[in-house]
Amino acid sequence: MARTRIRISVEQAQAERIRQHAERAGMDVPAYLLHAATRRMTETDATERQFAEVDALIPAAGSRPGVRPAAS
Repeated sequence: MARTRIRISVEQAQAERIRQHAERAGMDVPAYLLHAATRRMTETDATERQFAEVDALIPAAGSRPGVRPAAS
């Protein structure tokens, strides 16, 4: 599989914190960031799957007579 380089810039304090966390995890910074991003994406995908059925019902519920939209 082809690889693509992704560059990010962070503040010095953030960089140091990331380095410390990566070291505690026994990883280098790129591996740590990839692991963290992949974990977050997996969690987001699972949450979206869990609520997909409810999310699909929301537009229909707002158009039913006697159902008032939530106050903003």
